[in-house]
Amino acid sequence: MKISKEDDVTYAVEVLSQGESYMVDDTEFFSWTTKLDGHTFIFSQGTDSESNDYFLYEYAFEGKKLVIQDVSLLVGGMDAVTSTEAFREELSASLKKPDCLTSRLEYVKQ
Repeated sequence: MKISKEDDVTYAVEVLSQGESYMVDDTEFFSWTTKLDGHTFIFSQGTDSESNDYFLYEYAFEGKKLVIQDVSLLVGGMDAVTSTEAFREELSASLKKPDCLTSRLEYVKQ
């Protein structure tokens, strides 16, 4: 991946190499990060996507490891997301559920 700063709040993310499990048509994204309830999240949308699909992951650095986890909105789901404030409320409520963060992936810097 290539990540560059687009402006004060937006990152441009380009997927340079796709593995077998890469299931998205887009390879270029606009992404934003936020912190909430002790977690850091990255929220991305394809730049050329005709669908309005968004991707949300929780990430953390553990020593030389980058740890990424899928995030599920488990209380009201995407239907509850009508604004930035509603999104943050839904995410905070979902984090209290045991299955909110799943599919832990670890990347180790060589």
